[in-house]
Amino acid sequence: MVKKSALFPGANTVEQIELVLGTIGKASRSDLDAVTSDSMRSVAQAAMQCRKPGIREIFVDQKPELVDFMEKILVFSPEQRPSIEAAIAHPLLRW
Repeated sequence: MVKKSALFPGANTVEQIELVLGTIGKASRSDLDAVTSDSMRSVAQAAMQCRKPGIREIFVDQKPELVDFMEKILVFSPEQRPSIEAAIAHPLLRW
């Protein structure tokens, strides 16, 4: 754990979702349409209206590779996230 604490320390599932979505920003209309649960779509829409600190603000004192990696994996749409092969090839994960 880079921050030595939970990144999104919600008290429950909905609060965690709100924290994550508030951080990563707005999803596109097509992303929201892909959410099959009406209640989750409502939670997502509401959460994205309340802007939280972004990835760059959360990791302000971290290596640029970490910020880049987090920005790539913390996106709303699973199709826009890197594959596992691309993720483990990221410079942050090279030893």
